[in-house]
Amino acid sequence: MATTRYLCDLLGDRIRKNPKWSCKEMAETIKNELEIQVPKIKILCLRKMALEGIAESLKQHYSRVIDFGHEVLHSNARNIVKISITRLNEEDPVKFKRIYVCYFALKSGWMAGCRKVIGLDGCFLKTVYGGQLLSTIGRDGNNQIFPICYVVFEYENTDSWRWFITLMRDDFELEDVFGLTVVSDQQKGLENDVNELFPYVEHRLCTRHICVNFKKK
Repeated sequence: MATTRYLCDLLGDRIRKNPKWSCKEMAETIKNELEIQVPKIKILCLRKMALEGIAESLKQHYSRVIDFGHEVLHSNARNIVKISITRLNEEDPVKFKRIYVCYFALKSGWMAGCRKVIGLDGCFLKTVYGGQLLSTIGRDGNNQIFPICYVVFEYENTDSWRWFITLMRDDFELEDVFGLTVVSDQQKGLENDVNELFPYVEHRLCTRHICVNFKKK
């Protein structure tokens, strides 16, 4: 008698906050809180129903990413927004692929008063559409984290890293900068792209990080 809709009204928020909630744990929770036993097939339907709303919401958000870019530029014309889209066939609707965002206030703040250190740190976007978020951060005079720019792309590979590093290099005019250090994990394809895009680079490999020193020839 406990319908999927009824269970979704009760547990939907918890499932959306924890999409990896296992069927076994979910069944135990229902049994303890509602004192009923629910078969696995209904648990699977419950999870699907609860997450469908998220997928549709994300789809709408991604469909308006170009509008977001226009608003960022409208707030300050010196902000930088680069959006990459893709389509399989000419008649197909465009699909979001990548976005690079750099706010002028953060860029000028880092260039004017922060240490010559850039850290690259990324994380997986745990949604139905996947992807990765990579943030570029610095250190200010108080040794605190200072955000610089960020990028969202489909997955790590040579092409995505090259796209991001090229934009960052041109945006911050880093090609011939002396004494700048970039610190990151050993990301796939990063080392080769940095070697090619920054001809005057000296690499120093650490146990857990790659340190890249930019200097003049």
